[in-house]
Amino acid sequence: MAKEFMKVFATVFVENGAHKVMLPDGHVISHLVQTVTDDGIDSATVTMRMVCNVVASKAEAIEKYNQ
Repeated sequence: MAKEFMKVFATVFVENGAHKVMLPDGHVISHLVQTVTDDGIDSATVTMRMVCNVVASKAEAIEKYNQ
């Protein structure tokens, strides 16, 4: 029996030998350093390490992305 595809979940796929994570809106998370995928019976869990910015607040992040 195939697993039901849950549109609200992120999706893990393989591209060029590396795991990639796609969000439900179609964006692929970039700058992943490492992923560990634990494939369960009905779904999988993914632990990710990624390169990212650090700011003090959501407002500051939005401000910097809009500059």
